[in-house]
Amino acid sequence: MTNIAPFAAGAFTMRETARGLTDMRRAGEALQRQLASGRRSDNFAGLGFERRTSLDARAQLARLESFQATITRTDGRLKATIQAVEQLDRIGADTRTMALDAMSNVRDSQGRPQVQALARNNLAFAVDILNTKFGDNHLFAGRASDERPVLPVGEIMSALEAAIDADPLVSRNDPAGLLAFVDNFFGPNSTAWQPAGADRPGTTPPLDARDTVRARIDDGETIAIGARANEDAFRRLLVGLAAMSVADTTSASGMSAEQYDALAREVAAFMSEEPMPRNVAVDLGLAHSRMGAAKERHLASAALLQQAVDGVEGISAEETAISLLTLQTRLQASYQTTASLSRLSLVNFL
Repeated sequence: MTNIAPFAAGAFTMRETARGLTDMRRAGEALQRQLASGRRSDNFAGLGFERRTSLDARAQLARLESFQATITRTDGRLKATIQAVEQLDRIGADTRTMALDAMSNVRDSQGRPQVQALARNNLAFAVDILNTKFGDNHLFAGRASDERPVLPVGEIMSALEAAIDADPLVSRNDPAGLLAFVDNFFGPNSTAWQPAGADRPGTTPPLDARDTVRARIDDGETIAIGARANEDAFRRLLVGLAAMSVADTTSASGMSAEQYDALAREVAAFMSEEPMPRNVAVDLGLAHSRMGAAKERHLASAALLQQAVDGVEGISAEETAISLLTLQTRLQASYQTTASLSRLSLVNFL
């Protein structure tokens, strides 16, 4: 009897069959990895020609993330600055109101006008606000953010009183003259009330206070969020409060009630001139609005880019599971067919 030779492992058909089984097994392993990771490939090479789309989208996402990180950091600082400026504006408004109040010449037990005591308290409060820090940076220090922009109020008042006493042309009984002297004392480039390392506007030409700190929030777009204690909006507040505080109202040769009332009115008029802290708040508020708009743009763009990345790198779990099941069925059928052929002989065939 002539037998049909068993299926030879080295035969051409067997080699092809073995290669096919190996390929299907590898394809199955790849599908299993995709189901586990949710990604089409573990590396960019496995994405084929679409890897360029993925790489470009990821580069743009990284750029947007950088802008968003800047916005997040800047948002906290900007909100803190706006809140501080609003407090300074309230101090100014309260000072103008009390300076014009009919009861402004009510005096305490030492003969000092109550409005003067309030002015001193408000001056100390204003100095504290102008020395506010956010993290490691002083909010009102301009470019010199590591330097406190205003000296302690005690040092300022001592220096101011000494300067008045040293100038024979200054009369503490002259409301207009006293206010003018204090205004000069608080000059924007003066070191009498600012530390030596403070950021000053200079003269060639002066840098706008807002431009002393800028944040890049988008391609070709930055916002100006700086502030300086020596800009007019804040300096005028300090001048008015200091003038009301330094006036001599207790000695026999000091200001009379009428003279102090005149000083208070001079101060109210002086502090009503622009710029005022509210003008700075408007500038910073506009910058905050621009930053919010940029944030919304970045979020929308990032969502689209992430969709592009997921379209290239991601998979459909349902489709992949169906493909895996189909492949497993084919693989099982191939194994069974191969096993049957390997046992085939003429007797079995007949």
